[in-house]
Amino acid sequence: MSDFLDMNADEDTPQAPPFAEVVKQLIKEANKHKSFMALFKLQAVKAYLELYERYGLVPNIKNPVTRASLAVAKSVGKGPYFACRVRKLVTYIRKFQCLPPTGR
Repeated sequence: MSDFLDMNADEDTPQAPPFAEVVKQLIKEANKHKSFMALFKLQAVKAYLELYERYGLVPNIKNPVTRASLAVAKSVGKGPYFACRVRKLVTYIRKFQCLPPTGR
């Protein structure tokens, strides 16, 4: 009976798939269309997620979000601007479950 009165227990609202699954699906779509730039960004997001998960477990790392994005940017030969872009991509993909439209 208490489940019926619980306002947080909405069974009608669809649950979003796990974020890692969304990224894997987007990578599969980008591979199908042979989009290099989309693959590059999505692989960076995937590496960021893995590093963020690892860095979150280490208590000595104070800011795992920034550290993980900077490590990913450095690994592909980019700088802090790309690290910021990766963090913004993660936010966008979480919200809309797709890559942002290009500026062209």
